[in-house]
Amino acid sequence: MIKKLLKYGKNYHIESIEAVRIDDVVIITRLELLKYILTIDKTKKNEGIDKNIDSIKEKYPLVLELENIFNDFHKLMFGKNLNELDIFIEKYNSKISSLNKIVEQILENT
Repeated sequence: MIKKLLKYGKNYHIESIEAVRIDDVVIITRLELLKYILTIDKTKKNEGIDKNIDSIKEKYPLVLELENIFNDFHKLMFGKNLNELDIFIEKYNSKISSLNKIVEQILENT
């Protein structure tokens, strides 16, 4: 039983709430999802996200797009051909600035 303290004007009221556990519900925070997308080492991935990532990407195409941009950037930075930077910038130039703002918002709200 969970007790919840509610304030009504100057008076307080304690309300009891019965806690219910739902095994099928997975709670994923934005920060967890961002960490998952930006993780290259597959062995350290979040199991809850791993089981649901296809549904997440289908419902939120921006997740897939962000993952693709990060993976391309990672390959560029750790690859041997830095001349591909121009190709990367040309391919993602219009998306990088808006994604920057989205990532900043996610980090501010966590």
